Amino acid sequence: MSKLVKHLSRRDFLKAAGTVSFATILTACAAPTPVTPAAPQPTAPAAAAPATAVPAQPTVAAAAPATAVPATSSVTQAPAPVQKPVSGNRVKVQWWMDIQNEVDLKYYIAGVDKVNAEQDKIEVDLIKGQNNDAFVTAVTGGNAPDIYLCWDGAEPLGSWANNGMIMDLTDMMNSSSLDMKRFQKAAVDMVTYNGKYYGVPWQADVMLLFWNKNHFKEAGLDPEKPPSNMTEAMAMGQKLTQKDSSGKISRMGLQPPTWNGPWYTFMGFYKPQLVDIGNKKVTADSPEMIAALTDMQTMWNMYDKDPTKVDAFNATLGNGLSPDDPFLTGKVSMVYDGDWRNVYEYRYTQSKYKTDYGMIPFPPPAGKESMNGTSYFFCYPQVIPHNSPHPQEAWQAIMLITDPQIDKTIAFIGNNPANASLLDDAELLATPGFEVPFSILKNYQEMQFTLPVTPVTAQLSTAIQAQIDLVIHNKATPAEACKGINDAVQPEWDAIT
Repeated sequence: MSKLVKHLSRRDFLKAAGTVSFATILTACAAPTPVTPAAPQPTAPAAAAPATAVPAQPTVAAAAPATAVPATSSVTQAPAPVQKPVSGNRVKVQWWMDIQNEVDLKYYIAGVDKVNAEQDKIEVDLIKGQNNDAFVTAVTGGNAPDIYLCWDGAEPLGSWANNGMIMDLTDMMNSSSLDMKRFQKAAVDMVTYNGKYYGVPWQADVMLLFWNKNHFKEAGLDPEKPPSNMTEAMAMGQKLTQKDSSGKISRMGLQPPTWNGPWYTFMGFYKPQLVDIGNKKVTADSPEMIAALTDMQTMWNMYDKDPTKVDAFNATLGNGLSPDDPFLTGKVSMVYDGDWRNVYEYRYTQSKYKTDYGMIPFPPPAGKESMNGTSYFFCYPQVIPHNSPHPQEAWQAIMLITDPQIDKTIAFIGNNPANASLLDDAELLATPGFEVPFSILKNYQEMQFTLPVTPVTAQLSTAIQAQIDLVIHNKATPAEACKGINDAVQPEWDAIT
């Protein structure tokens, strides 16, 4: 597997790991802690307003060029957020999640504080830094938490449900006031296995194209007219690209996608049937899947039909979603990424949405303009392990956490709310940029693409990413890659009884 661009996934950024992302890593964004940010200050990502504050348009005396990024030495860290103490004799409910970054953890902490302040029966105790491996180890070792937030997405949910590791929540839902219809349909699909609910949706993300308006002006392009399809995006990317005296790319006009979020969005335009659940068959070798992989290969070959030029350029870049992010520093003019990038744009630069940069839904392949609004959709299910110490109290906690007001509080971090009604919330929509993903989720729900929930979805996702890496580097044809996906995953499924 070749190493791709140092694209730091939002999950890894939130963990403050600073590590390099590879093609096989499942990149997932996650919802942080309930607190509403004040107008973000470019040099102080640690500062935040109280939980009741509504985020405002980032205010800066003078907008700096899109390439301006404050020196890392000017960034200060706030004290690590801690939960407020509670009173009374309560049942403590442990809520595990894989979050470590202090800047964003405060949002979750504020939400938990609000949950604990509004009742006196349970105390939700957020435990950070707990990933899937830690969760599985804890459950199998008899030391399970009460609730686990699937920070890495819903890929393992089908496997956990199939082997009895997590609870079937259907009866709890039916006997409670929690109406699954209040959540977005794609999110509900992601927590449903064999017609049963094994999780409760928690926030969501979609994929977008971001473009640098200043670069458009420099290249003689209209900064208010982003590409309408993939062909236009590549043509604009060629025009925006700059090379040094040796012919090496010094600024890439359009960076081909390097991770699964954008890749799966390309798949979404064709909606391939990846599996036949009824017959337990992997069916990735379909014309639709071959067409999607062909698009990805075409984009990676857009620079002199040589994907290694993309690799060579990417090797010079800093980590994504950091002060060294190539889009934030002006080394890339257009990038495919998740909606959360908007938050990091005003956290690390003085660039303003609509003035210095813009974002739109993925430009579809030429001829598929009717599919505009398509995105890979991923939410973060909350699950209860089969041996949760306090399953009833855990359910009560989930009911409280998913309340629209708590959901709204946390959504200000830059995540999309799980409750569909909040997509019309005036305070959320007042935040610069929120209207773009909100519009996708509200008006193009049928265009959202998700992986099927099966006992082998995690293996399927890993196999897809491995084969895409071969395709974009011209080491396999799209047809060969699709067969490779089948060959890698089918034995895994056959082994499951």
